[in-house]
Amino acid sequence: MSRIDELVEFRIADISEADEIMQFIHDYWKPTHILARDKDFFLYEYGNGDKLNFLVAHDRSTNELIGIYGFYMYSSAESFANGTGDCAGGLSKVKDDCSIPFVGLEMYKKLPRILKSRSIIGVGLNFKTSYKLVSRALHMTVGKMKQYYRLSDCENYKIAVIKNKYISTLEDTKADFVEISSFEQYRECFNNDLNINRLPYKDNSYIEKRYFNHPVYKYHFLLINKSTMIVYRIITCNGSTAIRIVDILGNAENIVFAGLYFDQVMKEYKSEYVDIMENGVPDDLMRKAGFTELAHEGENIIPNYFEPYVPNIIDVYYDSSYANSLIFKADADQDRPS
Repeated sequence: MSRIDELVEFRIADISEADEIMQFIHDYWKPTHILARDKDFFLYEYGNGDKLNFLVAHDRSTNELIGIYGFYMYSSAESFANGTGDCAGGLSKVKDDCSIPFVGLEMYKKLPRILKSRSIIGVGLNFKTSYKLVSRALHMTVGKMKQYYRLSDCENYKIAVIKNKYISTLEDTKADFVEISSFEQYRECFNNDLNINRLPYKDNSYIEKRYFNHPVYKYHFLLINKSTMIVYRIITCNGSTAIRIVDILGNAENIVFAGLYFDQVMKEYKSEYVDIMENGVPDDLMRKAGFTELAHEGENIIPNYFEPYVPNIIDVYYDSSYANSLIFKADADQDRPS
């Protein structure tokens, strides 16, 4: 047993510990955080049978809760048992006055081992703390998510700040588009099992819960050429709307056909733009789809935060156990009500 294991007990939380973890978030993260005040949503987000998807750390001398690390299992328990399950880290916090060093780092190290996961990713890392820590101490691949957008030709923009309006011209394509309206239709039209070697792989049970059964957000689904599922939602803000692509399932290369389709969606919803935050999609595919990369040195601002609305460019950092992971806005807890 290591020195820190002599001092701290690390284990997966029981469902009966929900109130204690919510109180911990209230006390040491933010009192108004949705996970500190909405138990129904907390259980939707992290409930897993008689367990919670939280790694907890207790001081062995006092049995006090001193650290929490939420996670998301993209695959079934059977997949993790045979070493093919993928996961993502979520909310992580150590008690402010904790006297035992490196509890947070130890939770990062232990979670994939305890779950026996094939891969793990994290999105929304603090650049000054955890970003550098997991890179140096755990040798994780780290980086900054790229944000791309395609504008609608609006006279006035109420959500985005647009000083340089550029909309690339796209040629019509012969791609096959199907709008998916139910999980049953999704299962009939899309063979997600073909993507099991993609990192991370999200199985159908995760997709059904995460997108089709979400208690707050309404997601839309576009199937392209029977092999690519684009997940997006409509954001309403400042008396206007925007479209956010939050995930791509299957073959991401078919994003090249999506530009003209989303031009029509933007017209339907009177949206200012469509955007996507990602890591792993080749830049040339995004450009062929008619998207422009958002740059700090540019004149345009495409917001990232809407609850509340923040009219700034926000950098989002990620870590991954594999350099070739495909990561999107809805991974981990980034596309979550707050």
